[in-house]
Amino acid sequence: MGSTERSLDRLVQTVVLADIQRFAALPTWLARAAQPMFVSDMLTRSVPEFAAGEVTLHACKIGGLRLNTASHVWAGTYTLTVTTSATEQRVEVAAAAAALRPSAARRGQSARRTSCSS
Repeated sequence: MGSTERSLDRLVQTVVLADIQRFAALPTWLARAAQPMFVSDMLTRSVPEFAAGEVTLHACKIGGLRLNTASHVWAGTYTLTVTTSATEQRVEVAAAAAALRPSAARRGQSARRTSCSS
C-alpha cells in the first residue's frame, strides 16, 4: 500500500470517527426522557391529577427509548407506581409516551399523546 493510500485511509477513518462521535452523547432533551427523576418531576407538574394531588407518583421505571424510523419519533415505555387519594392503594401503571425534540413540539406535533394500562 502506498503512502497516498495510507493517508487516504487515515483521512477516511478520521472523518468516520468524527461522525460517530456526534452520536456518542444524546441531546439534552432525549437524555432527560431516560432519567426517572426528570420524567417524574415533569409528570407531577404537567399531569393535572398529579398536580392536584388526586394521584401520587411514587416511582418511575423506564423500560427504554426506541426510535421509530418511519415517524422519526422516539417512543418510550414507563412503569409508574402510583396511589390515588381515594384508595391509597399502590398500583403499577404501564405508560407509553413519545419524546419529541423541542423544535418538533413547537411546530405542533402532539407531545401529550400517551397510552396507559394498569
